[in-house]
Amino acid sequence: MSDSSWLWALFTVVAAASQTVRNAAQRELTATLGTVGATCALPVSGFRFALVFLAVVLVASGAALPRRARSIGLGARRALTQMPPPRS
Repeated sequence: MSDSSWLWALFTVVAAASQTVRNAAQRELTATLGTVGATCALPVSGFRFALVFLAVVLVASGAALPRRARSIGLGARRALTQMPPPRS
């Protein structure tokens, strides 16, 4: 068992609390934006937590970011900034 194996318990508690907050926020958003708007807002808010989770796990374990994750990040950055791919 590695030293960071206890992190699942911490993230489970944080996820449960976040789910409660998200449900309350969705109820508010549904009244304002409608069902479709509130549904579309959920993946955007969840992405931040996924990035924080990844960062904490990488720091706690001392592991490097996987190669595939780097290429996905580069593709997302290019998509957001409209950068053309490098020429070969």
